[in-house]
Amino acid sequence: MMQVFPDPRLFRSGTPSTCALPQAASTFSSGDFTYDAYTFRNNSANTECITVNFNPGVGASPCTTTVFMAAYLTSFNPANITQNHLANPGGSNITSFSFEVPANSDFVIVASSTFNAPATCTYAFEVLGVSCVSDVPPTLGAPTLADPLACDGPGDKVNGSFSATNSNAGPANITVSATLTNAVPLAGMVSANQPGTVSIAGNVISWSGSLAGGQTVIVSWMGQIADLAIPGSQVC
Repeated sequence: MMQVFPDPRLFRSGTPSTCALPQAASTFSSGDFTYDAYTFRNNSANTECITVNFNPGVGASPCTTTVFMAAYLTSFNPANITQNHLANPGGSNITSFSFEVPANSDFVIVASSTFNAPATCTYAFEVLGVSCVSDVPPTLGAPTLADPLACDGPGDKVNGSFSATNSNAGPANITVSATLTNAVPLAGMVSANQPGTVSIAGNVISWSGSLAGGQTVIVSWMGQIADLAIPGSQVC
C-alpha cells in the first residue's frame, strides 16, 4: 500500500453492510493511513447487489486484522473518506459484505491500513454479482434487399442484409436474427463483417457474437425465392 490519506480512518462498527441493510460510515482515530483502490463497473442496465469476499490471511505476510475494506460509488476521495461511501464489512475480521450499485455505474473497493505505519501485508478479495458485460438491447437496422427489382418469381436469387449496433458504452454479447418471408437463405451464402457465429434455421438467419460499444455488425445473405411465392411478394 503506497497511497496515503490523512486522518481519520473508518470506524469498525462490528456490523457488516448488506444490500438489504446498508451501514452508514463514521470515522475514528488520527494519523496517516495507507490504502489501495480498485475500480470496477456495473455494466448492467439494472441495479445489482454486489458481494465482496475478503481474505486477509493469504500470501507471505498476511494482513490479518491490519487492513479494513470499504466500497464507494463512482470514486474514492482520500481527503474525505465518507464521501460516496456505499458499504464496509464492519470489522477487519469480517470477511464478507454486500451493497447495491446502480446501473451503468463505477464503484471503488478500498483496502486501507488500520494503523499509521505503512502496511506491507498481503491480502486477496473477490467481487461477485457485477455484470462485466453491458445488457442494453442492440439497435437493429432494417433488413434491406440489394436489388428489390431482381425479385421476379420462384427460384430467383436475391441478396440482402440486416444489421445491429451495440447501444452500450462497453462491450456486449449480442444475438440478432432476421426472418425471410417467401424466400429461403442459401447455406454457405451468409456472412458477417464482425467475428461471431452465423446460423440458419429454416428461413431464419442469426448472428451471435461480441461487439464493442457503438460497434455495428452487418449480416449479408443470399436467398432463393420460394417455389410457391407469388411474384412481387415481400421477402424481408
